[in-house]
Amino acid sequence: TTFGGGDDTLNNRGQLIAAYPGHLIETTTINALETFNNSGTIALSVGEVGGLLDITGGVRFNGMGGTLVVDTRLGEDGESDLLLINGEVSGVTKVSVKAVGAIGANSSGIALVQVYGEAADDNFTLDSGSRSMGLFAWDLRRNPEDDSVFELYSSGLGAGAYEFAGGLTAAQDVWF
Repeated sequence: TTFGGGDDTLNNRGQLIAAYPGHLIETTTINALETFNNSGTIALSVGEVGGLLDITGGVRFNGMGGTLVVDTRLGEDGESDLLLINGEVSGVTKVSVKAVGAIGANSSGIALVQVYGEAADDNFTLDSGSRSMGLFAWDLRRNPEDDSVFELYSSGLGAGAYEFAGGLTAAQDVWF
C-alpha cells in the first residue's frame, strides 16, 4: 500500500492482518505513511515464520497499547516474523509470540522488530503469555551489538521445566 503526499495517518484500532493464512512467507509494505497509531493488533501470525511488515517513508509509529503478533521458531537457530519500521517509535506495543517450534534455548536473540530511527528500550514489551514457552523463560531486549533490533531471548528455565521435573517426581512416587 502506498499513501499519497501530505500528512497521512493510519489509526489501527482493530486488526491489521499483514500476513494471510496459506501464504507462508509474505511481505507487506506500507509506503509513504507519516503516522501509524497502533492501539489494535498487527497480525503477522499464520503458523509459520517468515512474514514481514515493512513500514517505510520516515513514519512516526505510535504504540498506544496495541499488540504485535508474530510466529517464532524457538531455539539456537530460531527465526521469526519481523516488523520493520523506517522512522521513529514512541509509546508501547506489546509483542505476543506464537511458538511454532520450541526446540531449545536462544541466548543470542531472535529478531522480532527492527527500527531504523529513534526508539527507546521500552517501546516494545513481551506480553505475559509469551514469557514461558517450552522449557524456557523468554524476554525481549534490544540487541547489545545493534540497538535497532528488538529480540527475543531465553532468560532461564521456564515453568515447563519445573512442571516436567515435578511430573518425573510424581511418576517415581507411584512406583516406589
